This record gives sequence, C-alpha cells and structure tokens, in this order.
Amino acid sequence: MTIGRINQQLGRMGHAEIYFKEGIQHGRLYRDSLWVASALARLGGFYGLEERSFLALELHLQALKLREVHDTTRKSIADSYHNIAGAYIQINELSTAEKYLNKALELKNELKDTFQLGIINTLFADVYSARGQYDKAEAYYFKDIPKRLSQNNYEGLTISFLGLAVNYKSWGKNNEAEIYYLKALQAAETIKKDRETLA
Repeated sequence: MTIGRINQQLGRMGHAEIYFKEGIQHGRLYRDSLWVASALARLGGFYGLEERSFLALELHLQALKLREVHDTTRKSIADSYHNIAGAYIQINELSTAEKYLNKALELKNELKDTFQLGIINTLFADVYSARGQYDKAEAYYFKDIPKRLSQNNYEGLTISFLGLAVNYKSWGKNNEAEIYYLKALQAAETIKKDRETLA
C-alpha cells in the first residue's frame, strides 16, 4: 500500500491503483481482515480523489463492514464513517453524509480520540457550503487552521484554504476567495518543495 501511495503522490495514478489492488489481494491471501479493510479504504480514497464517487463509496462501505467485525479498538470505524461521508458529499447526498459525520464524531468523542478531527470538521464545512450555509461553513473551515499551522501540516492547510476559497466564491465574496486560493497554492507549493527535497 505504501508503494501505491508513493505512486499516487508522484501522479502515477495507474500504477497507484494497481498497487492498492495488490494490497487488497495480499491481505486476503494472509487472511488479515484489518489489512484488507485498510487497503479497501486506501483504494476508496484514491477513487474519491479521482471523483469516481460510487466506486469510492462501495469500497468504504466494504471496509466499514470488516472493521465493525474485526477492529476491537473501534478507532478505524470512525475513519470509515468519515470516509463514507466524503463519498456521500461527492454524490450530493448531504443528509446521509451528515449522519455519518455525526456517527464519526460521536465515536471519536466516546473513544477520546482527537486524531483526524480536522478531517471531520472540514467535511462538515463541505456539507454546509454545499447547502449554501456559507457562514457556518466558514467557521468550520477555520476551526483547524491554527492547529495545522502550528504542526506545519501543509496538506491540511491546503485543504482548509481551498475549502474557504470555494466557499467564498460560492458566497459571492470574490476578494476573500482570491486570497484563500493564493494561500492554498502557497501551501501546496510548500508540499511540492518538501517532496522534491526528499527525492
């Protein structure tokens, strides 16, 4: 799966897909259900980025079924919930997406797990923006920016800034949209420089 992710980051999407599928096959070969669930989720995330939303949703639902049976910590179940929500947002089933986001948040709170709460907040913002609740979306996009700045989380910042830009554009606030498009671009360029340094 790591090789699939590296290929995805390098823009070699055909190779990435092949390696993610091989990850699923290896997990099945070794009868490791949590590995299979993780590989399904990776491939689902990949399809989501490619806007192959129904395929993404199908794989995330398969991952959830495995995790509900085999993950005794239940932490990955919350991840499946927000992955499923993201797929429902892409197909514009916002009420169903919000239901899964609330389930993810409830489980995170129950487990006292704060990891990836920023993803959930961003997805809530996406739901509100799609509904035209721009002020509420704005508040949710801003929620995690201070934490992401302090952690130099440029991938998270790119997502937050781009979400704000799109939200402002839809809201008719073009000046603010331009500011946040530029901030998203700067954050993305920082990621690219960091990757080039590692290569």
